[in-house]
Amino acid sequence: TAAVAADKSGVTQTVQADISFRDGTNAAITETGDLYVWGNALAERSLLLHDVEKVRSSYGGIAAITRTGDLYLHGGWGSLFYLNQGRDVFLKLLSGVTDVQLGSGWHGAALTKNGDLYLWGRNGNGQIGDGTTLDKSSPVKVLSNIDRIQLGDGQWSEDCSMAIDKDKNLYMWGDNHCGQIGNGTKNDQLTPQKILSNVVTVDSSSGTTVALTQNGDLYTWGSNQLSPKKVLSEISAMSIDRGTVAAIAQ
Repeated sequence: TAAVAADKSGVTQTVQADISFRDGTNAAITETGDLYVWGNALAERSLLLHDVEKVRSSYGGIAAITRTGDLYLHGGWGSLFYLNQGRDVFLKLLSGVTDVQLGSGWHGAALTKNGDLYLWGRNGNGQIGDGTTLDKSSPVKVLSNIDRIQLGDGQWSEDCSMAIDKDKNLYMWGDNHCGQIGNGTKNDQLTPQKILSNVVTVDSSSGTTVALTQNGDLYTWGSNQLSPKKVLSEISAMSIDRGTVAAIAQ
């Protein structure tokens, strides 16, 4: 289904490629690849970039991937703040990128077409995954052979990171105050920890993590439950928001 965006002159464009509304920062890509942004990032709707295929937004920051795989970031807050760039700078960060996530905890992650995972930004709980708690002002390669990435959202989960490799192994690291990493402790994890196998999707919100396996089993952990627990079977899709889980049966 197409949506509509308007530039500063009020001219409408059909939006078909991608759209992102998060934390007061809004972005949309038209069918011709033009990127429009409004909200916290810019007071008015503005055309910022051409030839864009995917966009993510968070706390005044915009991450855009072009059709050729170049990753650009714009804005002065969120993960871009740690790259020491001004608010109005459009920064080319990486090439060969297929996916990007901007966490509400002010760190970012990018996945390249060959499966390399890079992170940058705030690192007070080890959410970058490089074995330190030092903030990172440039992307750090953390894992290889990765298929999917996800960053946590909401208090207690916003500083944890997740990745599923091409063999469907789930790795998590970062903030673990509520046991949301799932490795049996409440200690922050400064490097990726293998948590579960055969996983197709994962998310974490407000200290609770939920994962869905390839055979339809749903696992949850966190909120003081320190390891994954199977709670449902024959599930086709799931979602979590502020610690509340919803699931669709097969």
